[in-house]
Amino acid sequence: MDYKLNINMAWFFPQTTMLWLWVLAFLHCCVYVICDCSLGVRYGCQCTTQTAVTCLRPNFTTIPEDIVDTKTQIQELRIKNADIQKLSVFPKRYSSLLVLRVQNSKVTAIEKGAFKNLPSLRTLDLCGNKLDTLSFGAFQGLEKLSSILDLSQNLINVLHGDNFSNLKALRVLNISCNRLTGFLGSPFQHLESLETLDVRSNNITRGIGKISLKGLYQLETFHFSDNEALYVSRNAFTDSNSTIKEVYLQGNMIQTLYATTLPWKQLHRIDLRQNPWKCDCRLRWVKGQQGILDNNSRDFTCASPVSLAGLEIASISAEKFFCRRAVPSHNESVAVGITIAVILLLLLLSCMVFINRDKLACCKRIRQTRYSRANRSRESQMAISYNEHRPDDENAFLS
Repeated sequence: MDYKLNINMAWFFPQTTMLWLWVLAFLHCCVYVICDCSLGVRYGCQCTTQTAVTCLRPNFTTIPEDIVDTKTQIQELRIKNADIQKLSVFPKRYSSLLVLRVQNSKVTAIEKGAFKNLPSLRTLDLCGNKLDTLSFGAFQGLEKLSSILDLSQNLINVLHGDNFSNLKALRVLNISCNRLTGFLGSPFQHLESLETLDVRSNNITRGIGKISLKGLYQLETFHFSDNEALYVSRNAFTDSNSTIKEVYLQGNMIQTLYATTLPWKQLHRIDLRQNPWKCDCRLRWVKGQQGILDNNSRDFTCASPVSLAGLEIASISAEKFFCRRAVPSHNESVAVGITIAVILLLLLLSCMVFINRDKLACCKRIRQTRYSRANRSRESQMAISYNEHRPDDENAFLS
């Protein structure tokens, strides 16, 4: 009996010891991270969780390498109300970051390859800064950025096709509240995984062209409100026609839309309010789309013609959406009449020339004959005159 007990105890104590060692090691690691984060934070920053650091009004102008102790691996870094101005290349110390927020920190430029040492980054928030352009290669190394890129509330005035060439995994792009005046070419063509595009509250007066949204094959939500845009091309959503679900176009200067621009019955939400709609035959198709009318029960009104101005589109019968035949003004009528008269006169002259072509050819031959005779007569007279006035010695010699 004692022998069996000794054997069991000999097995039990080593196993128990190993279990306690694992527990102590786990607790040591946890306590070490918490203590390291809370005691090792510098520059006025704070640990908000075990792996997240927030720096409000920090006293640095570049991202330092030692915000936290070098042994701590943080996954989220938030910097707000700093005076950084230019984002240089981040130290490799922060290679474990998943979320980076540099907000309201007066950033005016991003150095090429600034984020190349952050290969695990999923979210990048640069809202509320003073960026006016995006340099080539600014987002180099962010192939895994998949959650969101927030560039809202900056001063960006132009986008180029290569600005987002590295971000093939990105799902959400927010570039609202900037100073964009239009889309040059196809600036989003490399964002093949993008699901949400927010460009509201810019100055895009030119509208949405046929290649503006080219390459957005996964686009589901498009925010384009408050831009004062004049038009939306009938081919604007060609590449996203099978995926688009929500479109927000309110607060622009759009007067008409084409029935083929969007898959209207597929949309879950469409906002067309607060636009100066021209309620004529080109917009009559809207009356057959109950989903559009249900989604825009208010502020979806006609701006013209005068007879329908201010009326809710949902309350107007389809028969009133017609196009009046244009009546030309007096000056236009005079100009058209003069043009027609000139064309008729030219045609008449051409016909007369064609009909009398034989007579004209005969007259030409007569003139040529008369000209030849006149030349021969002139030459004969010149020869006679020369012979009469020739010197005597020359006449003698010739005789």
